[in-house]
Amino acid sequence: MVRVTFATLFTLLCLVSFGQERKFLLIGIDGLRPDALQAAETPALDALIANSTYSFDALTQFPTYSGPGWSSMLTGVWSPKHGVMDNSFVGSNYADYPHFFSLLKEADPSLYLASVTQWGPINQQILSAEDYAAIPGSMEEAEQEAISQLTNPELDGLMVHLDDVDIAGHEFGYGVDIPEYLLAVEAADDHVSEIISAMQARPDFTNEEWLVAISTDHGGLDFGHGGASYEERNIFIIFSGDNFPDEMISAEYSMLEAETSLALNMNQTNVYGEIDHPVYEFDENEDFTVDLRIKTNGWSDDPAIISDKNWWSGYNPGFVLACQTDQQTWKFNLGDGEERIDLDGGVINDGEWHHILVSCDRDGTTFLWQDGEVVAATVETVSGSIVSDFPIGVGQDGTLSYDFDFDGWIDELRIWNVALDEETIASTTCAAISPSHVYYNDLIGYWKMEEMSDTGIDGIDPNNLVDMILYNGPYVSQEDPMICSILENEIPEIVDIVPTILTHMCVEVADEWDLDGHIWGIDLSGCANEVETVELLSFQIQPNPSNGRFSISGTLSGDLDYEVYHASGKKVLQGRLGDDVRTIELNLAAGVYTIRIAGQNGENLSRQLLIQR
Repeated sequence: MVRVTFATLFTLLCLVSFGQERKFLLIGIDGLRPDALQAAETPALDALIANSTYSFDALTQFPTYSGPGWSSMLTGVWSPKHGVMDNSFVGSNYADYPHFFSLLKEADPSLYLASVTQWGPINQQILSAEDYAAIPGSMEEAEQEAISQLTNPELDGLMVHLDDVDIAGHEFGYGVDIPEYLLAVEAADDHVSEIISAMQARPDFTNEEWLVAISTDHGGLDFGHGGASYEERNIFIIFSGDNFPDEMISAEYSMLEAETSLALNMNQTNVYGEIDHPVYEFDENEDFTVDLRIKTNGWSDDPAIISDKNWWSGYNPGFVLACQTDQQTWKFNLGDGEERIDLDGGVINDGEWHHILVSCDRDGTTFLWQDGEVVAATVETVSGSIVSDFPIGVGQDGTLSYDFDFDGWIDELRIWNVALDEETIASTTCAAISPSHVYYNDLIGYWKMEEMSDTGIDGIDPNNLVDMILYNGPYVSQEDPMICSILENEIPEIVDIVPTILTHMCVEVADEWDLDGHIWGIDLSGCANEVETVELLSFQIQPNPSNGRFSISGTLSGDLDYEVYHASGKKVLQGRLGDDVRTIELNLAAGVYTIRIAGQNGENLSRQLLIQR
């Protein structure tokens, strides 16, 4: 007989000593828009929401493809960290930012964790540290796989992914007015109902404390997703469990009036400005940001708002923020002579003030913002030089002779030699810039439209680089202030799911994990009375493999309760060993079994695989 010892070494593990055993069920419903969830008949999800902390205003970030979405949900970090920008998974960094199963196993290696996902790449690309994984071909098969796992008494955590809602969105369209899409939502709810029923039917369910977390990877717009629109970024998140407060978290906005000021009035024929300095000749590696306030009642064709290029072709080197030919919206274009990128902004022809901004990371992501919200983004870029050899035109392109004039007002024009981050952009949407601004020294052009010189408007950037020369008057006029909508509260995001599950499982989020998410509804205080530190230096089964008779050794004192489970999860034997007896004799068929050992009060819980021969 070959003698093999399987030893599990524990040093200062946190183990449940009494009270309910914490477990989690994470259900991801692919491509489910929050408005469709509210419009459809979903009794199972409604019942969970009634006992939950939840939000229909939650968000994910661009890009809203499934690869980045599920990566953000399951790692607790955004794309710049986990590296996934599309469904190719090229550039993924799961070594530094792994699936949260790995974080749970780092805290407690004895946990049994399973993942059942219809979309294969979740398990094939993202998943790690799992004890069981399956890729079913339908929601029906996913339900059965989930129910099978929930019958396993050793199960501590289960992830289930349902795909048919997203499939319906791609085929029929995403939205509350699409009957086929709503039917898919209702079908998913039926499967959720069966999965929840299986969880509640567990023999020890009353002695278990479950968190049911439900969310989606993205929304949808028309027949797809991947972009930066609110419809694509808006998701829902549900944290349902007895320890979570019953609370709906909604986005709360207040209206802020920007200071009344003068503005550049460009409503007369051929009024434009010129800004000329080498500092604005951005090379192929230089990031930049351009932002301004704009008010207009309309225009003809596609006039430039601000540009340093010949706008007769988008391929020409340089950039442009321009009005679109639909006479409603604006756009951004960047060209290098051979390549171009184009992004569409929102409606600005309503006679109201708007703040528009482009943040261009030349080797990262280019974002378009309007009134404090992302409206478009792309990871595409141009590889060559964008230097145009033209000045910057305001109300004109770089040639200063484009055939179509901009009609409207411009205020608070700013140019930066850095791609501003989201937090900074949100804080400056409705505010003037002062020397205390975090990126003040990166401000290479600032025209408030208030300081006049003989020929134009004074620049007030830190370096006083250049004034704006104005042509054809009437220059500036007093205007009504811009009214800004400011988000006053924090709302859940997709990266919050991991730290919230970890906390529910009594795992403290470690600083070195560098997670981006926040914890909702609970903290570790609920773990204080049910977790103790127990020192288990070793736990051994000998011989292993065994022919049916084996002994248990290690630093385990007192009477021990034991349970034996087949690999299917079925309990096949249980008993008690006295302090002086550490030998078990089994009359079982050959196979793989789990031996569960516990003291009289349930402490010192451990598990060990036994291969019987």
